[in-house]
Amino acid sequence: MRKRLLAMILAFAMLFSTLPMAPVFAEDKCLSKDALTKQFEDAANELFGSVGSKDGVYVGKFDPTTKTVKVAILDKNQGAKEISGTGLIAGLIKLYNENYLTKVKIGNCDERDLKERAEAAPSAGMKVDEMFKLVFGTDILNAVQSEGKTGKLADFIDKSVDLKLTVQQPGCKEAVELTYRVSGAEAKSVLLKDKLEAKDIKAWVGDEIDWKKGVALKDADEKLQAILDEAGTVVTDESNRKSDNENTTGLKGDLNVAFDDGTSLEVKDQVLYVSNHMTAASNDKAPEDAVLVKFLLGEGVEAKKGDEKLIGTKEKPAVYESFKVKPGTDLSAYKIPSVEKTIFESIAAEAKTGPTWFPENHIVSDKNNIFTAEARLPMSKAPEVDKIVAGDKKVTGKGIADATIEVTFPGVKTPVKTTVGTDGTWSVNVPKGIILYAKDTITVVQTEKNKDPNAVTAVVKAKSGDGYIVTPVIPGDKKPEEKKAQEKPSTATITGYINGYPDGTFRPGKSMTRAEAASILAKLQRLPLTDSSKPAFSDADGWYNAVINAVVKAGYMKGYPDGSFKPDKPITRAEFATMLSHFMSAKTASNPFTDTNGNWAKEAIDKAYAQGIIKGYEDNTFRPAADVSRAEAVAMVNRTFNIKKAGDVKNPFTDISPSHWAYEDILAAVSYR
Repeated sequence: MRKRLLAMILAFAMLFSTLPMAPVFAEDKCLSKDALTKQFEDAANELFGSVGSKDGVYVGKFDPTTKTVKVAILDKNQGAKEISGTGLIAGLIKLYNENYLTKVKIGNCDERDLKERAEAAPSAGMKVDEMFKLVFGTDILNAVQSEGKTGKLADFIDKSVDLKLTVQQPGCKEAVELTYRVSGAEAKSVLLKDKLEAKDIKAWVGDEIDWKKGVALKDADEKLQAILDEAGTVVTDESNRKSDNENTTGLKGDLNVAFDDGTSLEVKDQVLYVSNHMTAASNDKAPEDAVLVKFLLGEGVEAKKGDEKLIGTKEKPAVYESFKVKPGTDLSAYKIPSVEKTIFESIAAEAKTGPTWFPENHIVSDKNNIFTAEARLPMSKAPEVDKIVAGDKKVTGKGIADATIEVTFPGVKTPVKTTVGTDGTWSVNVPKGIILYAKDTITVVQTEKNKDPNAVTAVVKAKSGDGYIVTPVIPGDKKPEEKKAQEKPSTATITGYINGYPDGTFRPGKSMTRAEAASILAKLQRLPLTDSSKPAFSDADGWYNAVINAVVKAGYMKGYPDGSFKPDKPITRAEFATMLSHFMSAKTASNPFTDTNGNWAKEAIDKAYAQGIIKGYEDNTFRPAADVSRAEAVAMVNRTFNIKKAGDVKNPFTDISPSHWAYEDILAAVSYR
């Protein structure tokens, strides 16, 4: 009885077919542990990757990422003798012969020293292979079987056996251990057999069909539903049905439900219904997400429906028709297949003016599902107006080609007219005698052909000089920013015209702010920092109070017309160059940068370039509108005031090193006295 049971368990363990040749290690050199691991793992993976299957009995599948052989048992009442093949034990013997497998531990059994077992074989009257088969078979028997062992595959359901394999080259110190697992589970196809039913699918023409929606459990079961919902459960159509054309009578076919354990089931007679993107309101085979859309005739609009003429009124629009429509369908573009017309063309509504279908957004949604034809023209698109700065002599923008643009200026009754060019742009000159001031309002109206006009207003922005450093610079057109959390520079260990932060960083790439610029000016010009009261600005109250008060009193900086100072607003490269230009000599020369012609700060940029204060980028640009970084700022300041590093200064910052391009400049700035 013991021998028969052992034979059955041995047969159960032998899940693998004939194996390919495994790589042989070089005997003349001890491999590193990593190389030894790689070679042995490749050989062992070939062994376990050759897992086999037997129709109606089991399906084996190896996952190399987890080193697990998963055995899906199809018939748990089959005896172990039904499993054929000698793959596993033959493979272990092969690893011993060719890959220096020295030890094997199966489950909780004692670890087997294969050299000792091989040496003991002759005295036991056995060949080495026979000895290994006996040893491996006995250990598998003890590891797999439960107390109530039956000798059937049911014993292996929900059980796992770990195989710890050790390899070591003769005469070498390095040893490698790899653990593989063989686990058994009842096949998912068995668990779901006779418990699935076909479910109708309702799709739109052209939809990619999710065939998984065509399968459902006959009776609710959370565990089985979880298996069905798994990403590894894939449902395909064996009948090759498509959603190319409408078919509301139904297309019948069979589905294949494949599980990630390698097993599968067939579900027969599943039905697919396909509807056009616009289908009859009575179509009960339309997808569940269909939107019921109504088409009405409003006041002054009429249309024929067969022999009947429908006329709408303001109080009670006439219902022309209702349809079920796919969400997201653009009714202005969708052609009804039977007539090759849009629904609006098909209705052919008539009116003295228009008619126009409102709302003008014709994309169907749950909230956009009633369209009414009205005797009025559609609205033109709103024109775009480019930024207008005080003192500008021209106003420009974008619009619809050939549309009429009318611009009304303050103090002028008659608007200035023009036509949008074919490139979508327009331009008008400011009337003679009219000067644009900050906060002036200009009205721009666009009128497209056969459409009602649409108007927008544009507010004139402050011109250069309304709130920056020393001389006029562009303040930008953004709304005042919300006050940001203020970060006080650290002065605990370093004094200079600029400092680091409490966390020990300098943050060379961080944008320079107006408050930091004020601090630099105050220190460089030795301004008294005695007044730390809140500055006379709506948004300034923080660590920078004294420096802002000092630079404003000295006339180096000022606030904005709205009463703000914007202490945390970044300063651009052009603005910073302009600030420094007033401390330079008169020497100037045209700069070579490709992006400064016409820039408001070109004169200052030319001067700074001629005196070596600024440098451009590799692409030959200066990028005047880019924020100046803290590193760029100190480099420019040092060149302007000829500031050098004061002796051997120790780097106090964690985020810069000697390899940083501005390293010397930063140390010079923080050591300045």
